[in-house]
Amino acid sequence: MDFDEKRYVEEVLTPARRAGNLLPALEQRYQIGDLSGRRIAERADEVRAAWRRARKKAQYAVLVDRMMAEHADLEAIFAAARAGDDSAIKAAIRAEREELSSRSRGFGEAVTAVARVTGRVAPAIVEQLARQHGLVRESAFATAGALPDVRIGEPDLLPAVPPIRTFGTYSDALRVLDHRHTVDFVFEERHQAISVFDRFAVGRRAGLRIDDAQLERVRRAWEERPRDHRSTHADTVRVALHGVVAEGHDAILKLLQYEIAEYVRDRRRSRTPEDRLLEYLVGDLGIDRADGKRVVFAVMHEDLAVGASPLFAQLQDLMAAGEVYAAAQLVANSAPVPPDAQTIATLARERVAQAEELCARIEPGRADPVTVDLHWGLWKQAQDLAADLPALPRLARLLAPAPVTDVVAAQASNGVVVTWRGSRSQAGEISYRVLVGRDRAPSTELEAERTVGETGTRSVLDGAPPVNSALHYAVLAERDGIASTLAVASPIVLRPEPDGIGLQTHDLTVSGRWTIAPEADRVVVRRREVGRDDTGVEIPCQRDGFLDRGVRNGIAYRYHISAVYLDGDGAETRTAGTFHTVQPSSPPEPVRELDFDVDNGRLDLSYTQPAEGVVQFFGFESGVPWPFGAGVPIAELTAAGRRLPGRAGSRGMTLELPDRALRVVAVSIGGESAVIGADIEYLPLAPLRGLRAGGAGDQVTVSWHWPEELASASVEWWNGDQRRLITASRAQYERDGAIRFDVDRSRATVVAVRPIARLGGIDRVGAPQRATVPAISRVSYTLTAQGLPWRRELVLELRSATSVSGVRFILGQRAGTVMPVLVEQCARVLELVVDIAPDAPVRRVLSLPAGPKPFWLRGFVEGDAVELADPPVDQLRRGRR
Repeated sequence: MDFDEKRYVEEVLTPARRAGNLLPALEQRYQIGDLSGRRIAERADEVRAAWRRARKKAQYAVLVDRMMAEHADLEAIFAAARAGDDSAIKAAIRAEREELSSRSRGFGEAVTAVARVTGRVAPAIVEQLARQHGLVRESAFATAGALPDVRIGEPDLLPAVPPIRTFGTYSDALRVLDHRHTVDFVFEERHQAISVFDRFAVGRRAGLRIDDAQLERVRRAWEERPRDHRSTHADTVRVALHGVVAEGHDAILKLLQYEIAEYVRDRRRSRTPEDRLLEYLVGDLGIDRADGKRVVFAVMHEDLAVGASPLFAQLQDLMAAGEVYAAAQLVANSAPVPPDAQTIATLARERVAQAEELCARIEPGRADPVTVDLHWGLWKQAQDLAADLPALPRLARLLAPAPVTDVVAAQASNGVVVTWRGSRSQAGEISYRVLVGRDRAPSTELEAERTVGETGTRSVLDGAPPVNSALHYAVLAERDGIASTLAVASPIVLRPEPDGIGLQTHDLTVSGRWTIAPEADRVVVRRREVGRDDTGVEIPCQRDGFLDRGVRNGIAYRYHISAVYLDGDGAETRTAGTFHTVQPSSPPEPVRELDFDVDNGRLDLSYTQPAEGVVQFFGFESGVPWPFGAGVPIAELTAAGRRLPGRAGSRGMTLELPDRALRVVAVSIGGESAVIGADIEYLPLAPLRGLRAGGAGDQVTVSWHWPEELASASVEWWNGDQRRLITASRAQYERDGAIRFDVDRSRATVVAVRPIARLGGIDRVGAPQRATVPAISRVSYTLTAQGLPWRRELVLELRSATSVSGVRFILGQRAGTVMPVLVEQCARVLELVVDIAPDAPVRRVLSLPAGPKPFWLRGFVEGDAVELADPPVDQLRRGRR
């Protein structure tokens, strides 16, 4: 395989330099692999050439010098390899491998010993042991990570400051109460396996919580005990705990961690071994063993985590603030560097070196966007490495993004919209800033009157542009605070039309209202009739509206409304204006009567269409605020009520059934005027079901199914000119089985039944259910015999007090002694259809029917419109025994 110098530098020299200029293994150092004989010597020559080139960079100088010095001791074995004898070099490689294996075993044993108690080892300790055993960092971490029961990780950062200000008093109170820590006090018993990391828990006992409810139980328990000095200390602890609980679960954990950590820190100062510390935590304090290991590990490494030397703290602060160059300068002026600061010092130097190398590759003076983007990428990498590098600001000014093009400013209804074609620069996040100048174009940011906005898109809206002035909008592209040159749009002058124009029609008048910009001089209004080609007439107006009395009802008029502005020389400029068409009309008339029914989830409204106006319906939840016949502006009407959409029905309008109680009002609308008409109250009460109404004789019977929650109903009926209304209780209905009343059956009877509910102390009536009992005509008949005994005839005579047409009469015969009640029980003797007048009875003569005696003759009529009255029984029964 050919020698890859770039890969060699990345995979061999760089890791060795980062490991403190540790010499790589021979096989890796010379890239021997499976080479043999003379090829080993040739590869050594290629490697040494790479060393010489790498040495030109200061970061590799020490490492290369060490490798060159050792190579002088290896010249003999490489000379043998050049002659074809590679046994010596391969023997050296085998010996080195054995030595490395021995060092790795020693390293593993050292790591295991460090992690014997806690099962953990800090990365800094791994690096320190790696240097001691001559191992590369990556190899050392791989070896340590493969060890059983060893976990590499940073120690937990335990609280160094108590979360309770008076912690000394708090801790003394716990000791007086003979409690080890907070958990003992809260639950008043000594628990084991207490978890103090991530979440509070006590072994397998679920539901134990340190919260306000538990503290309240503690308070009640102490109140039941005799008051003594212990009670005072208990109050001290409990009050302090209330403050911690109020801050949340994390504050409770911090308190517990601080308490436990202080016990361990105190014993660590007396050099108590780690295993004794762990047993103290688990056995004496009742801490879970896994959490105990974390506490011991954290306390034992607190100096390491914080940094023992002042230089470490200074470097850490500078690196955290992004001042990597300042950190490198501090390292350069501090000699020697303490051991605990070696890693962070090396990191600062390396990052500065890499940033300077990237800056050296940036070529000034290149203007094409592609090259600038490439150089900006190098600059960005350098900034990420060392943001405070002195060369960065100077280079940034050379790497501005390409400017935008095709800037256009256009007037919109809500301001001025500025659009442009974006920058040709592709690298990084490009944002745009829009500026505006008045009366002259800005050439720099300082000459602009104000900033309109900043955006990542390619348009922006100026919602508050100056009026009646020449506006010059400019756009610049920005990348990481570096701005391009300005691109300026053609000037635009904003002259708004009158805004919020509203025209209202009245009887023989039209009025208009609007708002106009303060910069406008006046408003011009012209009116002409629709369909005419003349220019119309100018209507006198104010700055905010007009009143035109020169119109006629029923004629459509077109109004042109525009604004006039004056320039600096006093010359007038008129806007294009807007057109509005209206038609004045006669005032609408109110709906005088309104009735309603509920059918299949719809509200059917019945009314008579007034002569003027279009009827619409509005719903009000808390009563109608205007009396019948009142004229109301449509704006006020729609603000106070809700328009109820519907469709034309057979008797008026059909609406969707409202889902709440409403006062439904018929409103007549004509032009901009509205007149309040009749109204009805709709209540979403459970409707009555199964309404039935029928008649028998002079009586009508009404029945229905009662909903569970109703106790009364309103029953209303109409019979000709007569109208009656009663309230029927449920008890009365169930006693009589129905509601019955007498009427004139010669006329149809309409029945409406409504549920009644008591709401707010008032009886409220719901939607009606209706039924109609048709009118009937009464017809009587007689059956008499005449003639000689051996030739008897039957005379049928039909009479009515009113005129009846199309009566279908059937005469039936039934043998036996039981009178028939249905025509189906008889044999039909006669069928005829007749018209009967009050003064012209119908008479028919027919032979007396034959048959076994006794038998019955009885008349029947078809349909419900006629009620037939039977003659005396002796006329119906024949051949009586």
